[in-house]
Parts: sequence; structure tokens; C-alpha cells
Amino acid sequence: EMMLARGLITEEQLNIALEHQRATGTLMGEALVEFGALTRTELASILAERLGYRFVDLRDHMLDPAATALVPEEVARRYQVFAFAREDDRLVVAMANPENVFALDDLRVLTELPIVPVMTDADQLAATIERAYSKSDIVASVDTAVTDLGDDEFDALGMTDDTEDAPVVRIVQGLLEQAIAERASDIHIEALSDHVSVRFRTDGVLHSVSETPLRLLRPLVSRIKVMA
Repeated sequence: EMMLARGLITEEQLNIALEHQRATGTLMGEALVEFGALTRTELASILAERLGYRFVDLRDHMLDPAATALVPEEVARRYQVFAFAREDDRLVVAMANPENVFALDDLRVLTELPIVPVMTDADQLAATIERAYSKSDIVASVDTAVTDLGDDEFDALGMTDDTEDAPVVRIVQGLLEQAIAERASDIHIEALSDHVSVRFRTDGVLHSVSETPLRLLRPLVSRIKVMA
């Protein structure tokens, strides 16, 4: 009734889905997605409203790495949950099944924070978890290169240091290669108060890939200017 009222499906599509459900036992929502009448995101949105939960499209949200870091990867994958924001003293967690009380209880004990479950599309959730918790060898090597640099080396890296083995060259090259590998549309390099944040935008979602010392900013900008 909700899908019909919002014009998401027609009576004909509903009847076809009901016939398919009776013949195969498939859930009606899954049948509508299978026939192309609905997207999975639209179906999840309707189900969230029906169950009384807020729906979140993770592609439209700025993800908070500090919130994500509160939930270990093993827990996120086991329960298919993703902590993406803090609201006051509460942790906002996206779930395909926000009524999983076992997951909510474990998260509450683990983080020592009140948990606010919101609902999202299961496929989108799995992809976000994969991106957020996976860290490639390229980015890991970039972090290592930055850590190994001393103050003198950072100060020496400038517009004229464009040799292939220069640390800043390896850093920028590694970030570009990783962005291509992840099919990112943008690389965001942002100077914060105590470090430089590097984030990729993939499928419309910004996710953190590296946090490097603030002293990297000047040579990093210089290298990008040289390449430009």
C-alpha cells in the first residue's frame, strides 16, 4: 500500500509480484526488485518507514572516520553494521536489520555509548564496510614513507625535488594509483589542525584512506603543482 501510494509501483507490477511470490515463495519486495520495478534502495527506504526507523543512504553522507574506528572491523563484518556518525554522545549505526538486538547490545557494551540504529540498503552497507575497513598495500606504503621521513627531509622536499625516488613523489603516486584502483572520482586532501586528511570519493561516498603529519602539506601541494 505504501509503495502504491508513493507511485513507486503500479497495480500491474504488484499483481505480477504476488503471482511470483505464490509460485516461488520469494519475498514480494525481492520479486519487485528482481523485475526492475524497484531499486534495492527504494525497497529499504519503504521497509525502514514501515518499521519506524530512519533511512540513510550512505552515498549521501559524510562518513566520520572517528565514529567508524569505535567499531572493530571483525564486529562490523560479523553483524553487518557500520558506525558512520556521532550525534551528541550517541553513536549512529547503519544496519540492514536494525532490529538485531544482539548486535545492538554488543555495540552498546563495546563502545560504552548509546546506539542509534538506522536502516540502509544491505548491498550498499556491505560495499561501505569493505571500503572503510580495507587498506591497500599502496596506501600502507605511503603511510610508512611519511613516517620514515625526518624533519630535514620534509623541509628539503619542494618544487625542485621531482626525482622518481623522492618520498613526496612516491606518496602522491601511491595515492593516485590507489584512487584509480578504487575507482574514486575525487581525492580530497584537507589540512586539519594537527594532520593532513586524505579521503577518496567512491560511489558518491567520502571515506578516509590516510592521516599524515601536517608537515607533509607543503611538499604535497608543491608536488601536485609540478604535476599539474
